Amino acid sequence: MKRKRRSAHALPRVFSLRARVRPVPWVSLIVLTAAALGFALVARLTVISTFASATFLLIFFAINLSAWRLRRRIGLAGIWPFTGAAVAAAGFVLLLRGRRSRG
Repeated sequence: MKRKRRSAHALPRVFSLRARVRPVPWVSLIVLTAAALGFALVARLTVISTFASATFLLIFFAINLSAWRLRRRIGLAGIWPFTGAAVAAAGFVLLLRGRRSRG
């Protein structure tokens, strides 16, 4: 069974456009700035802090999952990234449960 070849870009190409003078992806910067500004102006502080915490936990989970999948290549005992991923997943569930119980 052949695997499909993945594109070099995970996002649409427009988000990788860079200025000639500086290597900054300016379209991505504008989109993220507008999204963050809109979110900050519309959402309450509790929603923003919950979103930030959930984002951190999901990124931490993904990094630990990646480390677990690459454990043989990077020479790491599998228990450590597995434990990190499990703790991050549990923290995410507890965060959302606590948020739901508060309303």
